[in-house]
Amino acid sequence: AVEELNSDNDSLKKAVKALSAEKQNEHDHFVEELKNAADEKINLETLVSEMEINLEEVNAKLSVISSELAQELHEKEAALTENSCLVSRNDEVCVTLSQVTSERDEASKMLQELELSKISLSGLIEDLEEKQSATILKN
Repeated sequence: AVEELNSDNDSLKKAVKALSAEKQNEHDHFVEELKNAADEKINLETLVSEMEINLEEVNAKLSVISSELAQELHEKEAALTENSCLVSRNDEVCVTLSQVTSERDEASKMLQELELSKISLSGLIEDLEEKQSATILKN
């Protein structure tokens, strides 16, 4: 009976060792998975940190670009306003030029009429001078 108990005891010791080894393997595997998860967490945190830095850089660049575009828009609006004023002034000049051209044409017609009147007056003066000379000669 002692031998049987010793045999059972040995069997139990072997079973305990086997279970202990299995539990140790499970523990080691679990610890390895925890280490891997911790490494992955660190990698993800690093990636998130890098992304945040990149996002800040992109936002800074976008802010600069936005400011540049706003300045360019302001300059173009100013140029457009200036062009609008120039177009308006050009329209005024065109109207004035049209009026001056019309007045010049009228003055030219009046000058032609004056030239014709001058010619007529010259003819009348010559006729009067001839009549006066003829009258003087008669007297």
